[in-house]
Amino acid sequence: MSNLKVVEKQVKDSAFGLALVEYMKARADVVQLDVSQPNNDDDGIAVLAALQAAEWKLLQTPSKSLCEIKRRGQVVLEMLADADFGGKPTDNRHHLMVGVLVSELLRAHHGN
Repeated sequence: MSNLKVVEKQVKDSAFGLALVEYMKARADVVQLDVSQPNNDDDGIAVLAALQAAEWKLLQTPSKSLCEIKRRGQVVLEMLADADFGGKPTDNRHHLMVGVLVSELLRAHHGN
């Protein structure tokens, strides 16, 4: 079963889970676009804009559990890898996502 299918089964009423599914679908669309139509600039711009919007939505959606914090950590790793290979986003959302992850880890550690 794909990671997306697993997450879709887990999200239920979780705002973070729904944002995560949106992010994962946007990432899959980027990969699909690269494979199927590498030279279509208009589609590429729209797909990358959708990924950026999904990243911002996920960035602004707080996690409610340790499992969601772990999922955010996976997203942070993906965003940092993307920045390493594709160039850093000019809006620094990858750095902000690291800050949110650290904040959530500290909150979970202190039980707040």
